[in-house]
Amino acid sequence: MSLLDENAEILKRIDEGGNDLSLSREVDFSHLFADRLSAEAFASDVEHLGFRAAVEKVDRDEGHWDVTASKELVPSAANVTAAEEQLHALAQVYGGHADGWGFMNP
Repeated sequence: MSLLDENAEILKRIDEGGNDLSLSREVDFSHLFADRLSAEAFASDVEHLGFRAAVEKVDRDEGHWDVTASKELVPSAANVTAAEEQLHALAQVYGGHADGWGFMNP
């Protein structure tokens, strides 16, 4: 199953739950990094792409860092997938990887 198909399935279930997916909302894309410097460099780059970024240490013992990149958009499969692919490619530059996406209902 492609990433686009996977996101379409997820959004279909959300839509069937009674959520209006035609409304624009802030979508959060989470990425994990092994060190603070990589996380902060990624966060800086995604801000230049129009995302808001928040950096947080998530595992004190192992030293993992989470960057949540957020952007206002209509949560269609195409929009979510395009953002996810763009962010994933950039995260890999800094040794990071995607850890999912989500949003709150407006």
